[in-house]
Amino acid sequence: MAESKLFDLERLIKFRKHMHKYPELAYEEVETSKNIIEYLKTLGIEDSQIRRVAKTGIIVDIKGKAPPVFI
Repeated sequence: MAESKLFDLERLIKFRKHMHKYPELAYEEVETSKNIIEYLKTLGIEDSQIRRVAKTGIIVDIKGKAPPVFI
């Protein structure tokens, strides 16, 4: 993942405003989940890291460089 893409605050704000401009009913967020997945892919998240669950849920595995923390 390119660091410049991850920390582009202006781009993230633009994405958030777009998402709030087109709200969807609870448990019917089909376009919302689609848009989130598309945005994640532009950040370098690969398809293998993204799982769809239920109708609109998304699980994303993002591995960082820090050691795992167990609480």
